[in-house]
Amino acid sequence: AFAARYAPGAPSVDRLRLNEMATQFALEATPIARIQGAVADALARIFGLFDALAIVAVIIATLAIVNPLTMGVLERVRELGVLRAIGMTRRQALRMVVVEAAVLGMVGVVLGSLAGLGVGAVMLVIAGGLTPNDGFSAAVGLPWLPIELAAALGLLLPIAPSIYPSLLPPRMSIVPALQVE
Repeated sequence: AFAARYAPGAPSVDRLRLNEMATQFALEATPIARIQGAVADALARIFGLFDALAIVAVIIATLAIVNPLTMGVLERVRELGVLRAIGMTRRQALRMVVVEAAVLGMVGVVLGSLAGLGVGAVMLVIAGGLTPNDGFSAAVGLPWLPIELAAALGLLLPIAPSIYPSLLPPRMSIVPALQVE
């Protein structure tokens, strides 16, 4: 393979000669735009696969939140019973568990965003697309939509699975909850 670029205003005779020479050696003259299009299509398919894997990872992470939240509520039965005995309403107990999940989601979003941006910057430096002297001038090229989508999902998805564990404290009656050892 070899690349040939014509100067602006080059005679069409040069193009014809190149096409003849390519045919003579069983080569095909392909415009660079078509090659760039094929590369862009291949990269779009690869990134689509990565997006699908990311969605599967988010679903698994969301499901993994249910177990610790449920176990946390079940292990704190006595604590929740005491809180209910001193005046916490059922609604406040429900909110306490949901807010706990929201705080976990916020911590995850902040740490995940910082780690993702750091790893992305390191990969850009390694790939040669960003030099350490560029500083934050490359921030314009950040993929804001995926970052915002991941942040929104990171905040909302922990809350959804926390609804089931949050229904456990209001269902508990105070006396049996205080008797649990």
